[in-house]
Amino acid sequence: ERGARHVSVCTLLDKSGKRRTKLEADFVGFQVGDEFLVGYGLDWAHRFRGLPYIGVVEKKS
Repeated sequence: ERGARHVSVCTLLDKSGKRRTKLEADFVGFQVGDEFLVGYGLDWAHRFRGLPYIGVVEKKS
């Protein structure tokens, strides 16, 4: 079997509080909390995906 000897995980955004596995990324850009993020391909109801930045969707009070 010709598998990789080593695999590294790289992520821009790490929500470690929501993680369901013991997987830890080798390279992390930013640690983020339990916020809903949009922009740079992340969307909310098919909106905001094309934003040129990452933003937080605020909950209404």
